[in-house]
Amino acid sequence: SRSMPTQAVPPRVPTLSPRLDAIVRRIPRGARLADVGTDHALVPIAALARGRAASAIGIDRSAHALARARDNARRAGVAVDLRLGDGLAPLTPHEADTLVVAGIGGCRTIALLERADLARLGIQSLLLAPHRDLVPLRRHVLDHLGPIEDEILVADGRRWYVVLLARLERPPGCTTTDAVLGPILRRRTDEAYAAYVHGRLAALQDALNRAPPDRPDPRRKTLAALTREWARVSRPQARAPRPLGSDEAESQEPTGG
Repeated sequence: SRSMPTQAVPPRVPTLSPRLDAIVRRIPRGARLADVGTDHALVPIAALARGRAASAIGIDRSAHALARARDNARRAGVAVDLRLGDGLAPLTPHEADTLVVAGIGGCRTIALLERADLARLGIQSLLLAPHRDLVPLRRHVLDHLGPIEDEILVADGRRWYVVLLARLERPPGCTTTDAVLGPILRRRTDEAYAAYVHGRLAALQDALNRAPPDRPDPRRKTLAALTREWARVSRPQARAPRPLGSDEAESQEPTGG
C-alpha cells in the first residue's frame, strides 16, 4: 500500500498582547535583539517571525520559562538563542545591538542596566516597558544613558503602559516635567493621552489622600505637573475616563528635584 505524504505543520506564532505588540513594532529592522526577562520568548519569536530582527537572544533566570520558550520557538519555526542567566550577564560583546526589558518595574530595570556595561556590549537601542516606576526610569535614561526617541502609549486590558525607545548617546539630562510626563509623550493632545493623564492624576490623588498629611512628600511635584497637564489636555465638553489600574505605581514613584 502507498503511504500518504506527510504534511508540514504550519508555523504557529503566539498571539501578542497590545503591550508586547507595540514593543515588537518598534524594534529596528535588522536588529540583533536581546530580550532580558524573556519568559516564554514571545517578543523575540514575533520579532523573528515578522522579519524585524536578524537574530534574537532570550535571557531568563527560570529554566521552566525557557523550556516553554523553546517549545514556542519550535512551533513558530524560528531559531531563538535562549540562555539561562541573570540580567545581561549571559551576553558577550557585540552579540546584540538592541535591548528589550519588559514586564518588570522601572527600579528593577535601572538596577539591571547599572550592572552592565552597555557600551562595551555594543548596545545601541533600548526598548523599555516597565509595569511600574516609570518616572525614575525616565530620569535614569535621560540623565545617564541617552535621549528618548519615542514613547508609545498602549492601552492593554484595563491599564495604560508606556514603551520607551531610547538610544545610547550623550544623555540630554532630565527635568521634572520630562520625568513625569515624558519628553515625547507630553506633545500629545489626543483623547487617549488625556485619559492616561487623568488616570494617573486620580490614582496619585487617591494615594496622597491616604498618606500622612504632616510629612513632606516628593510625589506632590508629580501631582503638580499632572494637574497642569490635565488642565492643558482636558476638554470642557468631554470628561476623560479613568482607566482602572492605569498607573498604580504612582503611589511609589519619586520624582526627584
